[in-house]
Amino acid sequence: MKYDIAKANRLGNRKSNQDRMGVVETEHAILLVVADGLGGYQGGEQAAETVVNCAIRHFNSAETPIKNPGALINEMIMRAHREVLALSDNGDSRVQGKSTCVICLIVDGFAYWGHLGDSRLYVIRNNSIYKQTVDHSRVEELFKLGKITEKEKETHPHKNLITRCVGSDNKRPQPTISSGLPLQTDDVILLSSDGFWSPLSEKEIVDGVKKNNFTDAIENLISDAEEASYPKADNISVVGLRWLSTMEKKKPAPKKQDPIKQTGKDIEEVNRELDDIVKKLKQIVGK
Repeated sequence: MKYDIAKANRLGNRKSNQDRMGVVETEHAILLVVADGLGGYQGGEQAAETVVNCAIRHFNSAETPIKNPGALINEMIMRAHREVLALSDNGDSRVQGKSTCVICLIVDGFAYWGHLGDSRLYVIRNNSIYKQTVDHSRVEELFKLGKITEKEKETHPHKNLITRCVGSDNKRPQPTISSGLPLQTDDVILLSSDGFWSPLSEKEIVDGVKKNNFTDAIENLISDAEEASYPKADNISVVGLRWLSTMEKKKPAPKKQDPIKQTGKDIEEVNRELDDIVKKLKQIVGK
């Protein structure tokens, strides 16, 4: 596998940072994760950190090769949910929080992802957004019902109301899990909190990842998001991967040599030797 990875985080105009990110690379697979602790809930940053730590721990202990990446992502999210609830149930006053999350696994040149809430994943291909997660939010539900327009989603009073998250105490969360997407050269995968995508247009995101230096591209994009939302910038997090190729180039097989050339003799010399052999055989048969 050949790829570039870059990540960046900004506090924004908030007093605390409730975003968490994680990246783990092995010979056979890559884990990318972003979690965003929900504002207004005590312990949001601890909940987000629990999500990332749980995903990394579960990834590192998983059997290899990974046979069912989608199921592994689902189990990561479910375990994180149970751990966040357990912290609160055990009387830890710091952790009564909740968190959105988005997790991506790259296995054998395929990308798989799952998410809860409005932390997003984008796949950018051929200078356009090829795939995008659909937020678990109230405005998205209203949009699907045809009650509001795409434009109205941006300013709706329930814009920040999440309908699914890790740590929800009223029902078990139902993450959305993708099927495998075969990656193509120059595909870009972005995982981000809503502080990144909310102030930026799709065109700004697509244009921003075109730079040759991928780390600079991610840093510049996150700065654009912070400036665009100033002075009300949220925590901003992005983990990005640019896919370069699936397989290492194989060494060309050595060319087969002509058997005659391998002897170091020219063809005329070989023919003369064959004629001599034939004559001797005739003489033997004649006797």
